[in-house]
This record gives sequence, structure tokens and C-alpha cells, in this order.
Amino acid sequence: MRCGQMLRLAVAVLGLAPLLVLGGCGSSSSDLQSVAHVVPAPAATVRTARCLEWQQMSREERASLVAGMRKFFGGMVDQPGMRGQVLAGAKAYRVIDGYCAPAYARYFRLYRIYGDAAAFEPAPGR
Repeated sequence: MRCGQMLRLAVAVLGLAPLLVLGGCGSSSSDLQSVAHVVPAPAATVRTARCLEWQQMSREERASLVAGMRKFFGGMVDQPGMRGQVLAGAKAYRVIDGYCAPAYARYFRLYRIYGDAAAFEPAPGR
């Protein structure tokens, strides 16, 4: 397997930064450019978003992310007819804004913040 192919595989599978993988390769900048076209940077999702992205998101992106978390956490649970706990929209924003305010929180995952806070909300239908 050529070094360029290994680089693409490492970036695609492991999400490694190309410069970290190039250490053992005699690669050129053209390899980096081809990888950038093959593996686009992912947008922040419910699963991957961190406080750092939250701080940089537009109002519409934040609304979409909160709606995604509400849908995920409000899904079916193991009891028939029951759904998971969710936060009201305004409360979700207050909780996330509060936890993400300190500089040290930039790498906190938003789904953890939201999920932990939602766990203290009354269960729907109870």
C-alpha cells in the first residue's frame, strides 16, 4: 500500500490529522490536497459537537443542534410507550451556554451536558 493510500485510509477511518500521519511518509503537499478533497471536515452533530463549536455556531445551527438532541434523547426507551427526558428549548440553551462559558470547557461534548441535565427533568407522561 502506498503512503498516500495509507494516509487517506488513516484520515477516513481514524479521523487523524494528515500531518500526524505524514511523519513516516515521504509525502508531498499534493497528497495533503488530495486527502482534503476525499475527506471533508464533518459538521458538528449531536454526537460530535463540543462547546468550541457551540461558541462558533450561528443561531440557526444552534437551533438545529438542540432540535437534534431533543429528538435523540426524547426517543423510545426500554419501557413500552415511554420516551426519554428532554429539556425545553430555552432551558437547553441556558444549560449549554452556562457549561460552555469557561475557557476550559471548550472540549466538553454537548450531548453529555444535555443528557446529564435532561436526566433531572420529569419523565414525559408521569
